[in-house]
Amino acid sequence: MSPELDAFEFLSLSREQRIAKCRDMAAEAERLAGRNSGDLRASYLGLAEKWSKLADEMERLEGE
Repeated sequence: MSPELDAFEFLSLSREQRIAKCRDMAAEAERLAGRNSGDLRASYLGLAEKWSKLADEMERLEGE
């Protein structure tokens, strides 16, 4: 999957695909953080953390 996000496409994905998309977005944000510094790096790392937490939460809810 590409690191781009389309909300309608995202909603059409299965739960597993949504989790994978979140992980892809986190990885892309981490990659971009590695190429930047200062506030921009911190912002990308913050985005990566949020994408990872969303994927974790979706996995947790799957188990319920």
